[in-house]
Amino acid sequence: MYYFGIAALDRFKTRLKEYQKYCEHIAAIPSYRDFPPHLIEYVDYGLQSQEPPTRPQGPVLPSNLAAMIGPLPAAVTTCYKTLTSTTITTTTTVAKSTTSTGAITARPSIANATNIDTLLVATEKEEKMTAPPESLQDKIAFIFNNLSQVNLTVKCEELREIISDEYWPWVAQYLVMKRASIELNFHGLYSNFLDTLKIPEVNKIVLRETFRNIKVLLRSDKGIANFSDRSLLKNLGHWLGMLTLGRNIPILQVDIDLKSLLVEAYHKGQQELLYVVPFVAKVLESCAKSKVFKPPNPWTMAIMNVLGELHQEPDLKLTLKFEIEVLCKNLSIDVSDLKPVVYLKDQEKILNIEYQLSHPNKKVEQIIQPTINQTPSQPQEMSGNIASEEMNQIPSTTPSTTVTHTNTTPTTNLPAGPPEPRFSYMDINVSNIAGLSPHINVNGQLALFQAHPHLKQFVRPAVERAVQEWIAPVVDRAIKIAVTTCEQIVKKDFALDPEESRMRAAAHHMVRNLTAGMAMITCRDQVLVSINTNLKTAFITALMGATPQQKDFAEQAASVAAQENMELACAFIQKTAIEKAIPEIDKRLLTEFELRKQARNEGRRYCDPLVLTYQAERMPEQIRLKVGGVTPQQMAVYEEFARNIPGFLPLTERDAAMFIPKPVNVSRIKLKCSLSELSFYLNSYSFITIFDRKRMQQQHFQLLVLLKCELEHCLPLIGSQGVSSNCIGVAMNGLLEALVIARRNRDPNSAVALIQKAVEGLLGVLPQIPNDPETKIRFRDYSLCVLKAMQDPRLFGMQWTNKQVTRCLLESREEFKFNVEAVDLLIRAHLVNLPQLDMHIAQCMENGHNFLAVMFAMKLVQLYLIDERHNNPVTETDLYNTIEMLARISAHARQPPEG
Repeated sequence: MYYFGIAALDRFKTRLKEYQKYCEHIAAIPSYRDFPPHLIEYVDYGLQSQEPPTRPQGPVLPSNLAAMIGPLPAAVTTCYKTLTSTTITTTTTVAKSTTSTGAITARPSIANATNIDTLLVATEKEEKMTAPPESLQDKIAFIFNNLSQVNLTVKCEELREIISDEYWPWVAQYLVMKRASIELNFHGLYSNFLDTLKIPEVNKIVLRETFRNIKVLLRSDKGIANFSDRSLLKNLGHWLGMLTLGRNIPILQVDIDLKSLLVEAYHKGQQELLYVVPFVAKVLESCAKSKVFKPPNPWTMAIMNVLGELHQEPDLKLTLKFEIEVLCKNLSIDVSDLKPVVYLKDQEKILNIEYQLSHPNKKVEQIIQPTINQTPSQPQEMSGNIASEEMNQIPSTTPSTTVTHTNTTPTTNLPAGPPEPRFSYMDINVSNIAGLSPHINVNGQLALFQAHPHLKQFVRPAVERAVQEWIAPVVDRAIKIAVTTCEQIVKKDFALDPEESRMRAAAHHMVRNLTAGMAMITCRDQVLVSINTNLKTAFITALMGATPQQKDFAEQAASVAAQENMELACAFIQKTAIEKAIPEIDKRLLTEFELRKQARNEGRRYCDPLVLTYQAERMPEQIRLKVGGVTPQQMAVYEEFARNIPGFLPLTERDAAMFIPKPVNVSRIKLKCSLSELSFYLNSYSFITIFDRKRMQQQHFQLLVLLKCELEHCLPLIGSQGVSSNCIGVAMNGLLEALVIARRNRDPNSAVALIQKAVEGLLGVLPQIPNDPETKIRFRDYSLCVLKAMQDPRLFGMQWTNKQVTRCLLESREEFKFNVEAVDLLIRAHLVNLPQLDMHIAQCMENGHNFLAVMFAMKLVQLYLIDERHNNPVTETDLYNTIEMLARISAHARQPPEG
C-alpha cells in the first residue's frame, strides 16, 4: 500500500500547490523524508502554494518491484508530461521511453486493454489545437460522465452554453480518443449525442479525428503483441461504421481503402491480420443497419468476398476465422455463399498497392517481388525451427540465406503473440530441473552453431538458469492470486452442495486452469529476456575476442534459441505452480469438506442457512442456487477447465480422466439425500447405465424408496412453516400414502393412483398455497420428482407415464385443468402428450362458447409462441388445432370477455 500511495501521489504532484492543507498532512508522516526526492520537493513547494520551478522527475518504485509487476512501471517510473491538449488527468510516457527500447517493461500488458498511450504520443507530436482551461475541461468530462439516453437534450444544451467555436476540435478529439476508443458499449449513446447536438461541423471534425486515430493505430509498431492497440483499433472500427455506413454515408477510398488494407495485411503476415481483420469486420458490422450498404450492395459484397477468400486460407488463425463468421451472421450471410476470387494473391495488386500500414523497410521491398509468386502469404507464428529462422536469419550474400518472409513491421526480441502450445501436460516432468533436458530444442542450422558446434552445450544451462531465476516469484504470485480467486468462486457455487468430492474436483479443475494462466502471463516475457541474456553472455564469453560479425551471429543465435525454448521454460514453471496450488486449495477448503462429512455422518442434509436465505431473498430464480448437487451443465464448466489448461495441448480422453470426476455409484447414495440430488440422479444418463439388466430389475422400485424417505423427512419441515391452511399437509400425506402403496404392490393400478395424486396436487393444491415461495417450490418439486421417477425406464417408461399424466390432466375439473402455471410445469417437464392436449383444448373451446377454455388457450399461445418464442419446448405445430380454432373464433368476430 505504501508504493500504491507513492505512485498515486506522483500522478497528481502538479496539483499539490492547490491543496496546502493536504501537503501539511503529508509532511507530518513519520516516513516523509524517505519519499522519492522529487516528491518531497513538490510537497515542500506545495506548503507555500507553489510548484517547483524545475519540475523535477524521478522513479517512484524500486527496481525489484518494477521487475515483478511487468509493464506497469513503464507508466510509473519514467518521466511524465502532462498533455495540454487533453484532460488534465491524463499522463503519458515520453515516446522514446516506450518505443525505442526492447526492455521488458516497455511491453504493453494484455490486462490493460484501454491503454491509449499510442494515440496520446502521436497526438502530442502533431500540431497543438486550442485546449480549453482546466476548469472547462473538468466540466466537459463531467457532462460526458453523466450522459445517458434520458438526458441527451439537457446535456447537449449545457455543452453548447459552455463551449465556444474554437474549442469544438478539442471536444471532438476528447470524444474520439478518450471515449469512443475505449468505451465500446457507449457508442450508441455518443452517436445519439452527436445527432442531438445538431452541429454538422462537429460531426465532420469527429469523423476526421476518427480517421486520424485509426491511421495512427494502423501505422503503429506491430512487432510486439500490443493488445491495447488492437482493442482500440477494433473499437474505432465499430465507431467509424456507426458514423458512416450506419448513417448511409460512404467511406471514401482516399480516407481508408478496406480491400487494399486486407491485401497489405495478408502479405505482411499474421500479426498484421490480427489488427486488420477485426477492424474491417467491425466497420462492416454497421452495414446491417444501413438501407444503402446492407447486402447485396456491390461495395459491401466485394469486401465480403475478399474476407471469404481469406477465410479459406488453411493457416489462418481460428480467431480471425471466427471474426469473419460472426460478421457473416450479423449481415445474414452464409460464409459458403460468398464468391471469393483470386484477389489477395493477385501479383499486380501488391505491386500497385498504396501502403496504409507501417511502411516496409528497403530490404524487404527488394525481395518482396520475387517471393510473391512462390509464397504470397508466409505464416508468421513463432513455432518450430522454420519460423524462428525466418524471423532471425542473418543476412548473407549467398542466395540460399536470403530472407524470404514478408513481415515488414519493426520487430524486437519479444514474441508476436502467445504461441500455439507444443507440450502436453503429462510430458513435463517437474520433479527436478533435469526434466527440461529431453525437450530442449537447439537449431543446428544457425550460422553460429555451424561455425562453432561446441556452443550448443550452452543452451541447456541458459534455459535452466532462467527457470531457476524466475520460478520462485512467479509461482508464489500465481498461487496467491489463483487460489484466492478459486476459493471464493467454488465456495459460492457449491455452497449448498452436500458432496465434498464434487466440490474438491471442481476446485482442482479451476485452480489448475487459473494458476497455469496466471503463471504464463507473468513469466513469459521475463523468461524470454532472461534466456536471451544468458545465452548472449555465454556465447560472447566463449568466443574470446569475438569479431563484430561473430557478435551479430551470437545475438541472432541467442534470440532464436530463446524463442524456441521459452515455451518449454514457461510450461515447466506453470506445472510447478499447479502442483503446489492443488494442496493449497485443499488446505483452504478443508473446513468446507469437514462440515459436509460431519453432516453426512450425523444423518442430516448439509445446508448453509445463511447462503440459502440469501439465495432465496436476493437471487432471481434463473440463477438461484438449489439445495443439493450442482447440475451436469454447471459441472461441465469446471470439467472444461480440466480439459484445457493454458499453455498446454488439450488433454486426451485418457489424460482428462485423471482430472474429471468419475460417475457416482448409486449404492453409495444415502437414503436421506436431498431433493436436488435425487433430481440429478433421475436425469443422469450415467445413473441409468450403471446397472446391468439383472440389477436393473432388482432396483425397479429403489427410486420410490428414495422418494418415500425424502417425503417422510420433509413433512415435519413443511408442517413447521406455520401455514394457516392444511391443504399442503393433506396433499403431501396423500402423496406419501400413494407412494407407499405403489412401492408395496408394484403394479400398474397403484402407479396410476400415484400419478393421479401428483397431478391433482399440481393442478389443485399448488394455486392454493399462500405466499410462501419456499414451501411452494418444495411441494412442486416433490410432485414433479414422483412423475419423473415413474418415467424412468426401470419403472414404467416415458410413453406410459406421459399417457397417464395426460389422461389425469384432461379428466380433471375445468377450474383445475385450465391452470396455465401447472400445465406449463408439466409441459416443460416433458410429461404431457402435446397432440392429445392440443386436440382436447380445441374441442373444449366449443367454437367460442366456453370462455374459460378460450382464455386458457389464448394464454397458452401467448406464453409459448409470443413471449418465449425462441426458448420454449412448444412449437406452432404442437398447438395447430388450438391456433386453428382461435382463428376461426376470431373470424366470426366473437370476442371473449376481458379479464
